[in-house]
Amino acid sequence: MKVREVIRAANNFANLKKSKISKKDFFRLLSHACGIESYRLILEIDQDINLELPEFLKLVKMRLDGNPVSKIVGIRSFWKSEFIIDKNVLDPRPESETIIEVALEAIKDPKTVLDLGTGSGCLACSLSLEYPLATVIGIDISAAAINIAKMNSKNLGCQIEFIQSSWLDGIEGTFDLIVCNPPYVSYEEYQTLDQTVKNHEPSEALIPHMHLSCTGLENYFYFSSRIKSFLNKGGFALFEVGANQAPLVENYFKRGNGTFIQSHKDLDGRDRVISVLNM
Repeated sequence: MKVREVIRAANNFANLKKSKISKKDFFRLLSHACGIESYRLILEIDQDINLELPEFLKLVKMRLDGNPVSKIVGIRSFWKSEFIIDKNVLDPRPESETIIEVALEAIKDPKTVLDLGTGSGCLACSLSLEYPLATVIGIDISAAAINIAKMNSKNLGCQIEFIQSSWLDGIEGTFDLIVCNPPYVSYEEYQTLDQTVKNHEPSEALIPHMHLSCTGLENYFYFSSRIKSFLNKGGFALFEVGANQAPLVENYFKRGNGTFIQSHKDLDGRDRVISVLNM
């Protein structure tokens, strides 16, 4: 069957459902189904491919029903690698790569790295590959997330210790680099999220607690009084923050002594990462 014929069949199927699928999503699904890279499928739409059309249309239906492409194919690209993901972990976002960028600018050769709330392990694994001599530890409260992180670490050839724990509970020692992308969505904001996010992302990775009083800032307040004691002198802690949260989070960390606090923008020009330097 030719790529062009698959395009026509998928469009007809979507029309029957009174919906449509984006070109980008279509070719990501088709690439997954036939094992040919997307760019080759786009450039050679008259090529014959080995494809079971009914099985492929099942994938199209899943996308039309609101399932994210990355959750359908079980893979998400992040930084320089591809990561296994499922319903138990947050789908890595491009803006979270800002943490990696800031880390590489801030510290050249950390000996110890701690990833708090590791999820899929995308930050821990990416930093392990960038700092191959560093000892890297990933923490998550979810056993299911730890299992996914371990699979990604093994697939990428990383040597990372993963521990099931709640934030800093039971963590011993100090670190040159600590990274964290904590849940930071407020209760009010959570109510406005797209159903695709609510239905396919673990809520505990998005919102600190499901209560009317949740501001989304709770975890930063927790870390602001504790993180310095886990940092070596000259060590950095990097926290991802949500829209308009940077000034408030900075103020939390500025209450302590002996630290230098700074915000860093993502590619869209939004304050995305707060760095805490232990002076």
